[in-house]
Amino acid sequence: MFDPLTAEDLCSALAVLLRHSADTAASAHEGDGFPRSQLLAGSSIARLLAIELGPGAAMGSSLRRGIAAALDGTVQPSEDRELVSEIEHLRSAIAAEGWSDDAGRSLSRALAVLRERPELDTDGLGARLRLVVRSSIDREIAIFASAS
Repeated sequence: MFDPLTAEDLCSALAVLLRHSADTAASAHEGDGFPRSQLLAGSSIARLLAIELGPGAAMGSSLRRGIAAALDGTVQPSEDRELVSEIEHLRSAIAAEGWSDDAGRSLSRALAVLRERPELDTDGLGARLRLVVRSSIDREIAIFASAS
């Protein structure tokens, strides 16, 4: 029976193959580490691509859901147009499918405004957003650490 491999499986297999080839190249080309370093670079690229195609693909949607939850019920200070604008822009950016550079810029600017003017953070939005980002980074590190 034919058992098709996913793109993630293929990239993982390629990473393993390249790593084994690098070990073989090291013994065949003693004194010249260039072939081995090229194969190791290819192995790293394939491994990172496998992560992006597999568990990493869900990271953006998880981050968007976390930010949306952090924004729920946020009381927006009407006196600060910049913060209101960034929060509204962030809401619309995370409503779109996937994670975008636009959403990242809006998140960064909103956090910067809240950090520079803590008196505007009357409901703890800055802390909630930082917790979401910190948790996302921790998940990403765990994914990369567990990759073969």
